[in-house]
Amino acid sequence: MRRRAAGVALAFVASAGLALASLWVGVRPAVDPVTDGAAAEVSSRGVDGVDRALNDLGVSYQREERESARDVASEAADLLEERRGKGDCVVSRAGYLDLFGGAWGCVLQGNGWAEVCVISEGEAGTGCSVVTWRLRAEDLGRLAGD
Repeated sequence: MRRRAAGVALAFVASAGLALASLWVGVRPAVDPVTDGAAAEVSSRGVDGVDRALNDLGVSYQREERESARDVASEAADLLEERRGKGDCVVSRAGYLDLFGGAWGCVLQGNGWAEVCVISEGEAGTGCSVVTWRLRAEDLGRLAGD
């Protein structure tokens, strides 16, 4: 029963993280990234929002971030294929976070951990940013009172 409560708490935090990311990453204003620094600020708000939510909840996590020259769809497909190849997790949620295909996210759940992954299009419309937060179930169990 204790693991079930931790799993429910884990799913809640992961879903909240994706919801926050979708609010902040989803729609970008039409700006010239060369002349207007606002583009960088807008795309980083989603990532910062997930960090802020996890910190506010007092949940420890490991964050990894990298840039890729590939598009969002290719990175998302490879991320899911890589995790599938490991065979140690299931996909809880996955899909685009905006209407234009510029941001994609997923929640993966394994034995004692979960990951929230957000892949967002680069500022100039080329390449993408891949950010992953790994959470431990035991840390989330404290939230559920276990």
